[in-house]
Amino acid sequence: MDEMWNQFFSLRHDKPRTLQLQIRQQLIDAITNGLIGPNEPLPSSRNLAAALKVARNTVIIAYKELEFDGYITPKERRGYFVNEQFYENFTKHSEEQVKDISPPLWLDALITKKPSIKSNIRNPENWQSLPYSFTIGQLDKSLIPYYEWREVVRHSSTLPEIQKWNIDHVDSDDPSLIKQIQSKVLPKRGIWANKDQIL
Repeated sequence: MDEMWNQFFSLRHDKPRTLQLQIRQQLIDAITNGLIGPNEPLPSSRNLAAALKVARNTVIIAYKELEFDGYITPKERRGYFVNEQFYENFTKHSEEQVKDISPPLWLDALITKKPSIKSNIRNPENWQSLPYSFTIGQLDKSLIPYYEWREVVRHSSTLPEIQKWNIDHVDSDDPSLIKQIQSKVLPKRGIWANKDQIL
């Protein structure tokens, strides 16, 4: 495989993101940064898997997802290429963004407070090890039930569950959500409420 392709990938086996997701994201970055043109073939799944030392199925899944999302397209007996239509639309959009980068003159009169000129909040590098870090917008990992969250997301994404929650209740709340709040969320906080008291 061409040495150029090795420069696009930096896979980490210890990352929470799967290898397939890492390959997919790094190919998207290469395409959107213009490093891979529409007439340049992507490596075969066999060659890329061998070069990255991953299973061939990992690369095949990444390619299939990229094809589904419109980034790449297969050409018979030639392999995968960057989708020309996506590439043209993306480069055109990027050029338009560059043209429109300067704000109109009347904008300064409307906006008196400019957050962009305020200094950013900088947390100390060791903020996670502090007993009381008081940082803004950070999660306390010890309070998040990751395993349960993943299970709930997986369960709610099944077809029968989607059919339950993908309903327009118009002027009423989702009865199953109200029931869960009433029976599981509020009692843990010492709050007891009737269904009609929950919005």
